[in-house]
Amino acid sequence: MSFEINHTDALLSSATMNDPVKGYCWPISASPDQSIEFFISAANNYNLEYVRLTDLDANGSGTPLISLGEQTALVQPFPDTAWRDGCGWKMTSRLTVPTNWPSGVYAARLTSTGVTNPPLAFIVFVVKPREHLHGDYLLLAHTLTWNAYNTWGGRSRYEPDAPNTFLLSFLRPKDIYNSPIHKNEHLLHAELWIIKWMQEEGHQVDVVTDHDFHSGIPMLDQYASIILNTHPEYWTQTMIDHLKEYLNVGGCLLYLGGNGLFERVGLDSEGRTQIFHGGASIPNSNRAKQYFRNLNPPQPERELLGVAFLYDGYESTPSPYAVLLPDHRFFNGTGVVLQSKIGAGGRSGGASGLEMDSSRAGDAPPGKIVDAWINHKEDGSPGTDRGNPPPNLQVLARGTNEQVDKQGQHAAEMTYYDTETGGFVFSVGSMTFGGSLVMDTNLQKIVNNALHESLLVRLKRFPLPPGLPSVIPSVLLLI
Repeated sequence: MSFEINHTDALLSSATMNDPVKGYCWPISASPDQSIEFFISAANNYNLEYVRLTDLDANGSGTPLISLGEQTALVQPFPDTAWRDGCGWKMTSRLTVPTNWPSGVYAARLTSTGVTNPPLAFIVFVVKPREHLHGDYLLLAHTLTWNAYNTWGGRSRYEPDAPNTFLLSFLRPKDIYNSPIHKNEHLLHAELWIIKWMQEEGHQVDVVTDHDFHSGIPMLDQYASIILNTHPEYWTQTMIDHLKEYLNVGGCLLYLGGNGLFERVGLDSEGRTQIFHGGASIPNSNRAKQYFRNLNPPQPERELLGVAFLYDGYESTPSPYAVLLPDHRFFNGTGVVLQSKIGAGGRSGGASGLEMDSSRAGDAPPGKIVDAWINHKEDGSPGTDRGNPPPNLQVLARGTNEQVDKQGQHAAEMTYYDTETGGFVFSVGSMTFGGSLVMDTNLQKIVNNALHESLLVRLKRFPLPPGLPSVIPSVLLLI
């Protein structure tokens, strides 16, 4: 719900209509040999390049892969309801994804040729793995959350002065993509930190969108773990069901973010429109009815993730975690002891910060619509929460965030529990975790230990055929 955007950024929506070049694509993901269509409006001629964003260069503009050279200007119309109905632009180019492109986050990079010091514009897309050929880990690019925060055309999920918004189209440019180095700490930019780190560590990770996960991932059960990245706030019921099905067959989950699985949304039949409030135009203040913890029957995210988002402590300074269970195997190789501080710094500050999740149980009575406070709201009225963590949950570490003003003591919790089917769920409960992960060697060791253990779990589910070399000895050295 959550991360309240800087509304100076929200005001960019009207200005972007006058940018020299902008565009969107559909679909927003494709496998090698599949095609993506691009819809671009440009007041001047422009250069078009395809780049891989998960290989960011020093300027954050992506590694060039294909250059199509200069393209002819074409100004396309700006419908007043593009935020809801899409732009309806003419297709200007089509890309067939090359067979040698690995799964990851890519973009069409647009640069006007008739403008002094032209700003870069990006149309972001995801390359999925080939069907039946995939890596060890599946990481979600959270396109539903990206769209909820997209202000292009004057509307997002968070416009305070706009009439209530309950439909948002994916067929429009996206303000958050104007530059991959735009300082958002919870959307595309932050997700790239974790993806790039995993690739640099040598992990075989496949990237798919929320849309793909909603539609269904072939051979999902054969991934060692699913990874949720930074801010997976908006989910469809179908996505939740697919995640539960994966865990029920012994899969593992790494939740490397905060405020996840929070609010239920829908997609139209073609996946081109995101639906809030079940499609009903109701005041934003009533959105709590769509929190998963308030559905009938309730589906508190704490029962699945082990932790759940609370506003309490939201404004506290991002801070390190304090280790509570130093003997847990995920701390092997770190040298930590009880109360050791980990994740003290990072690109967004400490590892426990912004929107944070707690395992602390919420015991609201059945039928009561609850919010995301457990102590009290900003206006001083009592807060409410719902959901118990799994009974075997272990709290490995807890943030050291200090209490701020009216808000109650609250910090992110790093947790672990074994599922009944042989897998595990590891959660960090913090939006700023990824920015610390890429800089803190202890956090890197912890996540690597979790990733490697998920490989062992998969090996128990899918033993190697006789005669094939085993990776167990090298993996065990890391656990």
